[in-house]
Amino acid sequence: MKTNYVYNRIRKSSIYSSLFMVSVLVTVIIIIRLIPFSEIFSPIKISVANSASTVYDSGVEYIDLTANEIYYTGYDSYRSGHKTGSYYYSLVNNSCTLILIKDKSSNPPETLTNYHIQARLVKNSSLSKSIIKKLAKDLNWTTDGLSSVISNVTIDETAYHYEMYIYVALSLASILIIFLSLLITNIIFIAVPGFHPACINFNRLGGSIKELNQVNREINNMVVFRTRNLILTERYIISTSALNLEIIPIRAIVWAYEHAHTPRFFKIKTNYKHTLNLLCRHRIYLYLPKDSEDNINNVLAFLRENYPNIIMGYSKENREMALKKSVVKKHTPKKS
Repeated sequence: MKTNYVYNRIRKSSIYSSLFMVSVLVTVIIIIRLIPFSEIFSPIKISVANSASTVYDSGVEYIDLTANEIYYTGYDSYRSGHKTGSYYYSLVNNSCTLILIKDKSSNPPETLTNYHIQARLVKNSSLSKSIIKKLAKDLNWTTDGLSSVISNVTIDETAYHYEMYIYVALSLASILIIFLSLLITNIIFIAVPGFHPACINFNRLGGSIKELNQVNREINNMVVFRTRNLILTERYIISTSALNLEIIPIRAIVWAYEHAHTPRFFKIKTNYKHTLNLLCRHRIYLYLPKDSEDNINNVLAFLRENYPNIIMGYSKENREMALKKSVVKKHTPKKS
């Protein structure tokens, strides 16, 4: 035997697939590292709102605060015409901090006492600066003068999306588990190609691991017809693609027909618009990769000439006949 085509093809496709899995895993890990999940789900506790600026400067964005007493500014936050929150302020030792709390009511309370909040620290936005200007006008004070006693960091409860980050964390964890499992599976296929679905499906179609030696011999020495995606030997059809492999014993084929695909949206000029559709024993359907009409017809011509028992061509009658013929009855021992 020159080469073990089947196992080499399995290893090659598994390596390509593994590289893709690794790239996805690296991307997910980078995203996980960039999002401060531990800080989001366990925000740092602060005792007074006025320490928000110091905490923010230390690199922390998510805080847990119980404010002793905060006062309504008279101004609210709107997005797309809908109220999302109300601006309050905390005043301690001539130091003021704005607090945007979640509130959709039309009449927010003037004062909140012992208000517990989990929020994100945000550098004063254009909206916060606009609130400061309005407050300065209300207080008959200059904007610069008010800005000098108001912290440049706002405690924003509306920016703390706890539920969203739970979904993000669960999604990333799921992707991590799935692709790590797929990577491990591909490593197993590289080490033991016999566990690959191509070999398992070959067994389901009546082949065996030992018979793969015969498949390799025919691929090396007895190829009848070879296309971009198909290898036809005297007794087997091998379907290949970048990430898939199918080994089909021709004796297992019950029905074969060509199917032409018509583009629904974009008309792409290509000869590769046809597939070879097969129904095999145990009602196993196989749809081989797209190829040219001439190539598919050459394969069908070979099957028609050398395997007269295969039902050829699509029709309702052929379908019904093939479905009945494809069922392999289990052997039941005779009663003595």
